Amino acid sequence: DECRDWNTLNRRYDKFIVGSDQVWNPFIIRNNMDFLLKNVTDNNKKIAYAASFALRDLPLEYKEVFSRYIGDFAHIGVREDAGLKILSNLGIERGVHNIDPTLLLTAHDWSQLCQDVTPSTPENYLLCYLMPGNKSNHLIIDYAKRLAHKHNLQLVIIGEREYKALFSTDYVVTAGPVEFVHYFAHASMVLTNSFHGTCFAINYQKPFWSFVWCNTVADNRNSRIESLLAMLGVASRLISVDASMQHIVNEKENEAIDFANVHMLLDAK
Repeated sequence: DECRDWNTLNRRYDKFIVGSDQVWNPFIIRNNMDFLLKNVTDNNKKIAYAASFALRDLPLEYKEVFSRYIGDFAHIGVREDAGLKILSNLGIERGVHNIDPTLLLTAHDWSQLCQDVTPSTPENYLLCYLMPGNKSNHLIIDYAKRLAHKHNLQLVIIGEREYKALFSTDYVVTAGPVEFVHYFAHASMVLTNSFHGTCFAINYQKPFWSFVWCNTVADNRNSRIESLLAMLGVASRLISVDASMQHIVNEKENEAIDFANVHMLLDAK
């Protein structure tokens, strides 16, 4: 297979770019060193853009190999502040902080890409975008129902088919990429425990709340959302959820977002 023939690839291409979503998370890539460009022979061809570890620290057993191969990159961009700290702990001080690629396009750019698709949506709705298997989902759903009722909004939930059997609310199970963007573009409010759900809510300037599941295990991917919200001055939109909670209480529920400042900070990146 020519696509896996690194001798051919090294001869043919001038640059190799790695990025972005969790491409350097050792719990995902395991021993696949392609994401560290192990087989690219010319270090000047190696570039990382917004590469994400999605962790606060690397497990000890991965530090030597990550230090060795990432240190060979000509240019290193990571997506979170935690990524810069990981690089520094590996003895690599050349890293820069990039924004996620989805934020390189404006809301207008995204809408232009999906202007020919108009899925049937309620006139006014709260969009809830959940990641499959997240332990916070049932608490978010309960909160979403209460919030939708309070603001007289219908509830639209994008999730995996597994959710269809879990809750009585109608779920969207057929949204492709274009429909996905459309749902964010026309929502009145967004609740999500997804990093990219957070990105699209910010891009479309929607009142939103982002949820993270708190745990102490090494594979904790909250740093992606935490770093993004802190960078854009909206860390107060983060709600932490843990196993001891019976329901979500949000004392800042009516707090407005200064999107002018958010997009000024975003443009500076």
